[in-house]
Amino acid sequence: MKKITLFVVLVALTTFAAHAQFLFTSAGVRAGANLTTIQGEMGTQWKPGFHVGGVIDYEIKPNLFYLQGGVYLTQKGYKSELEFPDAYTQKLNFTAFYAEVPILAVLKWKLDKNSTLSFNLGPSFNIGLFGKSEFSQVGEQFPEDTFTETFNTFSDQGFKRFDISAMMGVGYAWKQYSVHFNYDYGFLIVGDKDKMAGSKGAFSGNNIALMLTFGYTFNFYTEDEPTASN
Repeated sequence: MKKITLFVVLVALTTFAAHAQFLFTSAGVRAGANLTTIQGEMGTQWKPGFHVGGVIDYEIKPNLFYLQGGVYLTQKGYKSELEFPDAYTQKLNFTAFYAEVPILAVLKWKLDKNSTLSFNLGPSFNIGLFGKSEFSQVGEQFPEDTFTETFNTFSDQGFKRFDISAMMGVGYAWKQYSVHFNYDYGFLIVGDKDKMAGSKGAFSGNNIALMLTFGYTFNFYTEDEPTASN
């Protein structure tokens, strides 16, 4: 099923790209770093990650209002450490890779001939692909309480696969180069305690991500028809 889904996505993107220059104003490649965590649990910590993907813009009002779609591979997750005095310490390290499809409304302001300031807001539809996570416990008094277990993040003892988030941010572009900062907040609870066993089930909350992104934009206009890049 995963292979069929990936094949359909690749065919759709290829067809989309083949006709993009007739439908859209620009496209770009994006890559950057994440800091992610989960909201709602004690002891959670931020976890570094990355994202890579591409975007395509449809111009609604020239040099002002755009609709932007994107496809990303994004690493999310979090770390957690809980101490139980005179008993044991438990650690969680969740890593989850998502295919994310944001659909954003983008406002752009030309600062001068070569630079543009932009603001974006919109939903992102996210599907969990894969990931490995680790749960460990260190017994302080009894060595037999010490163990480490690795499991699939999206198994019955891990994250739910589907999430919807709100993405908002700001960007600056100079010619075809750009930098963006986005805040991404998930609406859905990603952990299901009822399906989880033992202490690994002791979490439930929403994905949160801070994203720093660098981009390069390909404009579909000729030099006689310039457009603002994002």
